Amino acid sequence: MRHTAGFTYGSFGDTTVDRLYREADVLKADSSLQEMIDKVSKIPLLYQPGEKWVYSIGVDIQGYLIEKLSGQSFPDFLRDRLFTPLGMHDTSFWVEGDKAERLMTTYTHDEDGNLVPSSRPGIDNHFSKPGLFSGGGGLVSSTRDYYKFVQMIANGGMADGKRYLSSKTIDFMSQDHLPDGLTMTFSKGVGFGLGFAVITDPAATGSISSKGEYNWGGLASTVFWIDPEEDIVAIFMTQYLPPSNALRREIHTLVYQAIEE
Repeated sequence: MRHTAGFTYGSFGDTTVDRLYREADVLKADSSLQEMIDKVSKIPLLYQPGEKWVYSIGVDIQGYLIEKLSGQSFPDFLRDRLFTPLGMHDTSFWVEGDKAERLMTTYTHDEDGNLVPSSRPGIDNHFSKPGLFSGGGGLVSSTRDYYKFVQMIANGGMADGKRYLSSKTIDFMSQDHLPDGLTMTFSKGVGFGLGFAVITDPAATGSISSKGEYNWGGLASTVFWIDPEEDIVAIFMTQYLPPSNALRREIHTLVYQAIEE
């Protein structure tokens, strides 16, 4: 849950293990979580668990574990435990029926710097049911749906009088759990909890923030953050590839500059 288990994604480095991930096509779109596990089990770890922080398929493996522990498919588990009870009616791994016309276009820049629609197979096609229900990505949602989920987390696991998680569980998840001396590899002043990046040193991040703020971003430059100190829940919904940290920093700064008290 904290990306220190020895796995990788295969797409952010060029070590021998990264190349093995790419050769095996670990996250092949038309495969299954079981096939993913079968492939990963034959590939060595990138490092000894606990020695490094490397963004990885750890979250995808969590999806597989949920299936084994619950006895449900991962999509069914999410639907029954979260989406339906929270009223997240626009959230799924694919879009069908009359909802298809509401799906926003994802954009990127071409070689000449022009803003153009993105068309990466397996990433930009959300109109058909995928084979791989990834624990680490792939859901399509709306701002309203995502707000319901993030607000439930900010409320300590409560939403509309129903408890989804213990408040102590949320507190535990949103604390930095990295061993001494470890930080996220691409963010100064940021540790990692159980599923969230956690601000440990606001000054080191180089941006206005609060100690204890926790957050995560999505592939198309989306991001959310929760700031318990300032009582802020922020959701930034974009459709731009590759993910732009500069864009995220700008909206983050604007929100905090607007605080008056």
